[in-house]
Amino acid sequence: MNKVYLLNAANMPQSGLYITKEITAEQWKSIFLKANEVVSSVSYKETAECVGKHLNIQIPIDTEKRLTKLNEDTCDLLIIKLRYRVKSERKGKKLGLHIDDYMFLHSKYYKTVKAYERSNKV
Repeated sequence: MNKVYLLNAANMPQSGLYITKEITAEQWKSIFLKANEVVSSVSYKETAECVGKHLNIQIPIDTEKRLTKLNEDTCDLLIIKLRYRVKSERKGKKLGLHIDDYMFLHSKYYKTVKAYERSNKV
C-alpha cells in the first residue's frame, strides 16, 4: 500500500465516491503499518495519544490543521471517529480518553466513477 490519509472524523474532504466500512482497531493498525506514506489530518492530541498508545504506534498530529486534499484518482483513508457527538458545552474538554470511545473506519476513495471502474475492472 502506497499512501494512506488519516482523518479524525468521517467527514469526506472532497466530492467523489467513498466506500467505507467499520473495521477493528487491529485491522486499522495493519493498514497503517503497510503504508509507505502517511498524510495525517488528525489534529486532536488526545485522539493521537489514546489510539497510538493502545495500538503501540505513533499517530502523526496535524498541528497546522491543513485542509485535506486527495490528489490521487483512488486512495485509502483511515478514519478515527468518536462514537458519540460532543455537546458544545463539552468542546475543549478532555474526551476520547479510552479506546472504546472510538470507532475505526477504512474508506476507499475514487475521484470518479471511471476511477472506480478502472480500479475494480468493472
